[in-house]
Amino acid sequence: MVIFFVLSAFLAPQALPQIDRTANLALQLKPGILRQDAPPADETVIDADTQEVNGPIRKLRGHVRLERTEMVLYADEVDFNTEASYVEARGNVHYKNFLRHE
Repeated sequence: MVIFFVLSAFLAPQALPQIDRTANLALQLKPGILRQDAPPADETVIDADTQEVNGPIRKLRGHVRLERTEMVLYADEVDFNTEASYVEARGNVHYKNFLRHE
């Protein structure tokens, strides 16, 4: 049993070179930056085929992309309240949170 632990201590580093630990961009970036090409922390980037604005409510339709520093949301339709930062997304919804890795 002791021989196993001794050999594993020496052979384990040699067995792991195929793992690219530099692939995680979050570890390569400056502190406070979650990913490259992210918008500033106080900004929301909105892309859509059409936008209808009624006070703080934005109705976004067609190929919607809502992006902040910590997340990106894609959907066919989004209703976005800019005051409350409340979002309702419908149709082909894809969400990525870079802080929680979800």
